[in-house]
Order: sequence, then C-alpha cells, then structure tokens
Amino acid sequence: MTNTLLQHLHEKLEQNPCPVGSERRQAAVLLALTDESQPRLLLIRRSLHLSTHPGEIALPGGKFDAEDVDLRATALREAWEEVALRSEDVRYAGMLAPLVSMADLLVTPIVGVIPAQLLLHAHAGEVAEILYAPLAYFAEPKNLRADRILRNGGSWFTARFQFEHYTIWGITASFIVELVNKFYGTDLNVELRTPRAR
Repeated sequence: MTNTLLQHLHEKLEQNPCPVGSERRQAAVLLALTDESQPRLLLIRRSLHLSTHPGEIALPGGKFDAEDVDLRATALREAWEEVALRSEDVRYAGMLAPLVSMADLLVTPIVGVIPAQLLLHAHAGEVAEILYAPLAYFAEPKNLRADRILRNGGSWFTARFQFEHYTIWGITASFIVELVNKFYGTDLNVELRTPRAR
C-alpha cells in the first residue's frame, strides 16, 4: 500500500484515539477509502428485513460494545461482521466530528484506507449489497441536494446524494460531505441548497 493517500488524510483529519466518554449511547461507522489515485468509498445497502433503516445506503458500522476498546474498534468489528473486512486490511487515517443520529446515538465516523481490490462478502442477515462510489462524485456541488427534516416540532437540514439509482441521505450523507470538504478543501454547505420537506 502506498502512503500518499494515507499521508494526505493524516494531514486533514483529527487523530483522536477515539475514546468512549459520552452519556449518550454511542456508535461508530467506517468511511473506508480505496488506496488509488481516485479513491472510492465503500458503502452498503442494508437488508430490507432490518428493523432500522431497512434498504438504506449506509456506511459499515454499529453500536459500541462493552468489549470494544474504543470507537475505532467498534467500526472495525462491525465492518468485519457486515462485509468481512479484516481489521488488518484497514489503515487508520483519522476521524471526523461525531453527529447525533435520529435514533439519538452519538455516531463517530472513523476514516481508513483499504486495498483497492479487496474481496468482500456481504453478511446476508444485515447487508443486501456492497458498493463503491468515487469520492470525487460527492465533491461536485451539483450532486449535493438538501432535505429539510420535520420531526417532533423541530426541523433541520440533511444532505442527500443520488448516485446512480441509489439515494444516500441522512447522517451517512452528512459524514460524506464533511469528508470531501476536508479531503478536497471544498466548502460544500447543505444549508445553501434548496431544501425539500421530508
């Protein structure tokens, strides 16, 4: 594996060791980028029978487990369980700021670099499909849309992308926006988009 992509990410991202220390329930997701000149982002389509977010495009990840030493371990464990991504194939690159999900989980995004030609396997009980999307696609302002979420008397904006026939939105899209802003030095801002009610 070359160090060029990894070095670039190290320069752009927070290198916090990912401790667990919040009163909220916590979770972690993995933004895994392929080690190539035009990196691609690993995404999954969740199984339709899951009780939360069935059929949605997501990042590998899940809830913190008491056996996890930190949130990086959570993201790596979940990636192994969901798509058979081995922890030794992931080079830690840093992390992004955590966000609170609609399920009131504090979700920490862990960024890593993986070999470009890995053979992964979807866990049939959780993942319906594994896909890769070029990171550069998400850096194009024309590809960013906004949804206004109306819930419990409040409203807020969330990002949305339409990649091929896949809709990527919510916290997953928000993490992607943050990653491309840091990676490419762009200034994508979902609140400047014309929102639609959801």
